[in-house]
Amino acid sequence: MRAALGACRLVLDRPGVARAGGWILCLLVLVMLPGCGGCRNQDSQKTEAEKEAERLAEERERKKPDFEIEPPRAEPCADPLLAEKDEEKIAPFFYKPGHWTSAIVPTKANKEDFLGDLEVQLVSGPERVPVRLGDAPFSLAESREATLPKGQKKLLHASLFVPVGQETASALIRLSARQGTYRQYEVSYVLNGMPSYQYHFAVVARSPDRYGYLKSLDSIKPPREEIGNQQHAFHYQVALLKMGRRPPLPDGALFWTSMAYLLWDDVEPGSLTAEQQTALVDWLHWGGQLIVSGPDTLDTLRDSFLTNYLPATAAGTRELTQRDFDELNRRFTLAGQSPLVPAGKWSGVGLKLARGAQFVPGTGELLAEWRVGRGRVVASAVRLSDRGLTTWSGFDGFFNACLLRRPPRFYRELEWFWADRGLRQSDPALNSRLRYFARDAGIPFTDYASDVVVRSRDDADFGARVPPGSGVAAWRNSGPVPDHARDALQNAARVEIPTRWFVVWVVAGYLVVLVPLNWLVFVGLGRVEWAWVAAPIIALCSTVAVIRMAQLDIGFARSETELAVLELQGGYGRAHLTRYTALYTSLTTRYAFRHEDPGALVQPFRIIARRGESDTTLHYRHGNEVSLEGFVVPSNTVDMIHGEQMIDLDGPLEVMRNAQARWQVLNRTGVPLRGVGVLHRTETGGIETAWVGEMGPSSNAELTFHAAGADAKGSWFAEQREESVETKATPVPGEFNLRKLIDLAEDAGSLEPGEFRLI
Repeated sequence: MRAALGACRLVLDRPGVARAGGWILCLLVLVMLPGCGGCRNQDSQKTEAEKEAERLAEERERKKPDFEIEPPRAEPCADPLLAEKDEEKIAPFFYKPGHWTSAIVPTKANKEDFLGDLEVQLVSGPERVPVRLGDAPFSLAESREATLPKGQKKLLHASLFVPVGQETASALIRLSARQGTYRQYEVSYVLNGMPSYQYHFAVVARSPDRYGYLKSLDSIKPPREEIGNQQHAFHYQVALLKMGRRPPLPDGALFWTSMAYLLWDDVEPGSLTAEQQTALVDWLHWGGQLIVSGPDTLDTLRDSFLTNYLPATAAGTRELTQRDFDELNRRFTLAGQSPLVPAGKWSGVGLKLARGAQFVPGTGELLAEWRVGRGRVVASAVRLSDRGLTTWSGFDGFFNACLLRRPPRFYRELEWFWADRGLRQSDPALNSRLRYFARDAGIPFTDYASDVVVRSRDDADFGARVPPGSGVAAWRNSGPVPDHARDALQNAARVEIPTRWFVVWVVAGYLVVLVPLNWLVFVGLGRVEWAWVAAPIIALCSTVAVIRMAQLDIGFARSETELAVLELQGGYGRAHLTRYTALYTSLTTRYAFRHEDPGALVQPFRIIARRGESDTTLHYRHGNEVSLEGFVVPSNTVDMIHGEQMIDLDGPLEVMRNAQARWQVLNRTGVPLRGVGVLHRTETGGIETAWVGEMGPSSNAELTFHAAGADAKGSWFAEQREESVETKATPVPGEFNLRKLIDLAEDAGSLEPGEFRLI
């Protein structure tokens, strides 16, 4: 073989032979090429049916719209790319007025790759009039970058805010290209408002269809005579979330305010993004409730982001017997009903309580719970979708009292009512525990449940459409906290615009001083020529006096004054920050607001329109940062901005016992504190108070409590508050005064037994 190869190399090394071989190779290639005739032969082999099919396919392709935009889906919702039922694909978009809603928009580009922006704007009526933010002349258009490969359906994310009082709204979805042949494409979809008492109940499960029974529970949809929209009968909109891609849950806690419960059943915690995990834990601390369905989920969540919040750990498999259900039967199985009994072998898991957790009363050792900030986590020893449990006659009572932790009920003529006659039937505060101080403090039922109030009136026209109310935890630009903040800003940012008479008197006084008075003084001194030297000095002094009296540098003054409310939950190193900012300008100025936190929210902080002012569309952009553009402050005017976000602190704020078993407060937040007072409701219902004063950013202070008697509104530390300008009962003009906000925070009416509050 080696000899043959060597001979071959010798032959190829001869130039003449190589050229001859090249010509032979070219001739062979030419003979093998089919030419145009070959193409024609292939084309002629197609049947007329195939040609017609190709023509029709090309025709359909030409008739396709530039884009296919499916109806938007609110989060939480079933993933439209994973939905298996047609009815799920056209599920209505549910939003809560006054709450920010995260949404997904399934979109496909048919003609070419698309690079541009997705814009969503709320409109109303056939004329598509932009929806105002309350009575102020502003509307929002939210946008973010959108990239669509040709022919591939993609989930685009968006957000929207429907203000309270808006009866109907539609989402105008617009795609705007940055380059290419596309110009602009838009479509609108009608949105469905949730009444004030209705919230989302999300299920994250390996087999979510097993929880379809939730929609038929009386706890979810109270049985009563239906009036109007059938969807309004539900206390909760149940969302069975299909896993496999990014779960359809919001990335920021401030988009979770319309969700009351999350049920978790054997889903890997890594299925949630890092942003979703943080949002869930934030939501828990401010009042969200997490239901963990056993027996496998406790092991699944071991060593996860939820480990420190689980009320129990799995202590091995256990076979359930009749004795395990005795307490449940005594409490929830009514006379004449069939008791809960194990059918054959029924296995569960043993629950080993975490420190500070407890078994839910009346459930034996089948449910364990633990309070997390304002929220709660409850874990079950059995799977909550087991048919033996869900078909039990007392299951709905067990679900309402133990899993939802709502008040007892009684039935009358096939309708249920709260056993406590003082509770309102459709009170949103009973359906969700989520609260934020800046949003909910001091808000009355008639405000957050305005639709319920209208419907309950004797003279109400039940055929008329009633705008849905906001419920609890809604974004607010009016209310006790925003109103007190507005007053404090106006007092601190005190800007007095000169009147025409002020100008007249200032000019007249200047002329009097400059001419007759100046001349008379130096005539008396016998130095009339010195009046010329004094004239420029008088002019300069008059200028300084005018600027001081007018309190602005005429033509160039701008000022920014800010008040921030920081709310923490004990033992948690993140906080809810609300910022109210007053902007003054002597010349009309256009402002833009940018924030590096993609979960931050911002809106104009004004209630009414000014005379002659036209409507303005503000452009709200989401991406790696958040921005709001187009906010114009007219000349010699104060306008305000309201922003909220969740932030990381250096550490938590905690109250605990020291080595001497005395209460102490630990400040690890990195924030220096002044005017610190602590309220404590004892287990017997009384109020104790302790004054601390100042605390460094990393310090401890022992608490000496004094009994303060029954509840009282107003300041518990009136004497100490009077020592500071910021907290005096009477505001000092030009200075911040927070007394009304302090009094609101010190209202102990919402303190629960054993709870502490530091202001």
